Amino acid sequence: MYGVDDFVRAADVELQQYDAHANRFEALSKSNAEKQEGLRQRLSDAQAQLADASLPGGPSAASVQQLADQLGAPALLWGFNEVQERGKKVAERLGQLAANPQFTEREIRSLRLETELREVEPLFNEAKQELIKLTQQPGVTELIQRQWGTSRYPHQGIFRFLKGEFLRDWKNADAAVRFFHTRDFAEIAQRVADRQEQNTVLGERVGRLKNEQKAIDTLIWEHDKLTAQQADLPRQTRARLGEDLAAYAAVRGTDKLPDPEAAKRAALAIDGVAHQVKYLEETHNKIEEDLTGLLERSGKLREEKLRYDTDRYRYRNKNFSQDQWDKRFGRAGRYQKSGDRYERVTEVVYVYDDYYRPSLLQEFLWWDIITDGRIDGNFIPEVAQYHDMNPNYAYERPGYDGATSDSSWNRDDS
Repeated sequence: MYGVDDFVRAADVELQQYDAHANRFEALSKSNAEKQEGLRQRLSDAQAQLADASLPGGPSAASVQQLADQLGAPALLWGFNEVQERGKKVAERLGQLAANPQFTEREIRSLRLETELREVEPLFNEAKQELIKLTQQPGVTELIQRQWGTSRYPHQGIFRFLKGEFLRDWKNADAAVRFFHTRDFAEIAQRVADRQEQNTVLGERVGRLKNEQKAIDTLIWEHDKLTAQQADLPRQTRARLGEDLAAYAAVRGTDKLPDPEAAKRAALAIDGVAHQVKYLEETHNKIEEDLTGLLERSGKLREEKLRYDTDRYRYRNKNFSQDQWDKRFGRAGRYQKSGDRYERVTEVVYVYDDYYRPSLLQEFLWWDIITDGRIDGNFIPEVAQYHDMNPNYAYERPGYDGATSDSSWNRDDS
């Protein structure tokens, strides 16, 4: 049996482990996402290579039309035209920016705005700070609202001295006059009114200047983005053609392409990288799923530990059986194992680049090619489905000698 003190001590240890695993999972998730982005760039490059192999003279409306007619694949021209149309819209918007005085005169306008802000913003901040100081003095806001010292103040005549509110206001007004070194409270009320007006007028001016600055910055950002897109259009054109050619080759083969062998190799690389992206996406989903479960479990344990820790007397006689104990503690190890697997999978999948190795195999599963069959991938839907549909499938490593297996890479089917 275990007592509450035992529970609190064990929970401290377990929660430290959970926190460490959570930090690791978050880092793994970030690393995986970054590697996915790198693979997508690699995929785009592979697609462009397929376009280069099929259009050695480069893509143009005429050459793409000719290839589309040759292959009987009008989708090639559709994709080409789609990218060109996107390029026209980019050029049109850049032309609009070039004719916009707010953009073309951005430097001189920005300088004027910065100069004006340097003059106005300090005055606004000074007025705002003084207003805060004035209104934070006890009773000042209420005294102004009740118009202390004027004929409109609600408590008048000799009987006002019997009113508690009047006595408090009197005390606060005297204290405020002494604090701010003024002749009377009317001077304080006037100063508050002046600062409020300054805050409104100067605040609106500062806001307008900053909005103008933001508008210019937005135009600059848009121009930079569009300029980068325009410069990238040739690569986008080649990548889109390569993507469409890969889809064609997957159905009809590469025999009709200008360079069948080069196209076959490029299409194989595209297929391999696409599978790498998919595998990392599935791994990322599992990392996030396990992280969510870990945080839920640690959250429950943290709440239970806090409950016992803050009210030891109430739970002084509470005990835990071995079964209850085992359900709460000793689970952190599974996250260590999962983290090791996700880290290994992410790295192995990402670094693979031998896309032409499976070309001589009659039937293959990219997962086994990429991992050399040494990592269980049944958490990947495609891999699990392939094994279900091919119960007799067994991957054989090229030139593999079982006696030289690296035990650190043994297949993990747990």
